[in-house]
Amino acid sequence: MSENGEGYNWLSKPEYAHWGIHSIWALAFKTGETSLSKQAWYHYNRLLEIRKQVRKGNKPKYKSILAQNVNQIWHADITVFKTLDGVKHYIYTVMDNYSRFIHSWQIDTVVSATLRLKTIQDAIQSAFQGKKYENLQLVTDGGPENDNLTIKEFIQTNNINHTIALRDIKQSNSMMEAFYRTTKYQWLYLKDISNGKQLLKEFELWIKEYNHEKPHYASGIYTPCDILNGNDKHESFSERMKSAAQMRREINKNAGCNAKCIE
Repeated sequence: MSENGEGYNWLSKPEYAHWGIHSIWALAFKTGETSLSKQAWYHYNRLLEIRKQVRKGNKPKYKSILAQNVNQIWHADITVFKTLDGVKHYIYTVMDNYSRFIHSWQIDTVVSATLRLKTIQDAIQSAFQGKKYENLQLVTDGGPENDNLTIKEFIQTNNINHTIALRDIKQSNSMMEAFYRTTKYQWLYLKDISNGKQLLKEFELWIKEYNHEKPHYASGIYTPCDILNGNDKHESFSERMKSAAQMRREINKNAGCNAKCIE
């Protein structure tokens, strides 16, 4: 570059390796170190290949929270769905981490601690049916429906460890977010849902399919209900597939082509 190589020196400075060319040029121009245009800096950088890309860090990769058994860790969250009449509806759900089973859900037009509490109570009734439970961890985000006195009083008296994602733990509540994406793109967005009454009906049908009929990608050939009821999500089917492949080979070997070919 011209100007006694000042531009080259600036673009080569390690302390600015994480800056874009615009920011480096702007600082040099502001301090009187260059009078060239920004476009000229980009031109000379391409010509001389001083810096090929901005130095960037990598987003930390945190291991997902994974339970070892059913009803050990639950996730709760809400998402918004607007029906064709313009009304926003809030979908509340509580999911089991290990099986991905949806224990409870509720749809309303308000964000409410009372509704969140009801879904937790319904989930407890569904999962334990009055039996005692221990060391249940509930993961939520820090929304007002989750982080409030009503929820705190309930969990303190019901043997629940409430964890706020991205505050108490490094991980996000991504398992619930993934469920909502699937719910919307594989079901709700495929329907023309006019109002809240239709949304309730469609979501109920979806939960029935999701829990009881649709094998989950994290559970091999099994549905969330299958895993909840004791099937092994880590079961390997390699031996079954090897056996089937061997059987096909035997059938093909013994099945000679005795018939005349028809052209």
